[in-house]
Amino acid sequence: MQGEDWELGESLDALNDLLYGGYGVLSGDKPATVRWRGTKQSREALGYACTKQYYLEKLVPGSPYNREFFKAKLEELEAGTGKTYFDIILEIISGHPNIVLETDERDTNGHRG
Repeated sequence: MQGEDWELGESLDALNDLLYGGYGVLSGDKPATVRWRGTKQSREALGYACTKQYYLEKLVPGSPYNREFFKAKLEELEAGTGKTYFDIILEIISGHPNIVLETDERDTNGHRG
């Protein structure tokens, strides 16, 4: 948000909006690189437990969120077929072809991401 006088919200939707660009460092449509360091630690921290808590928070009584959607996501997670919060972030980033993600994890061939 460099050069902006407002802050982005803390949500997956806000991350997605940020990556579309138009403000801050991404004010143009030029390609950009995101360097995610501590990826292994992030994968662990944003894994099953974090994701379950995220879904449970969306399901509290009186929640303004789509309860059926988040109930289904929680069921998928508990069944082992759902995405973790980490996986969701990777999916959001991959949906932006102008964004290149560099990680410090090694893939199955020994190459860094």
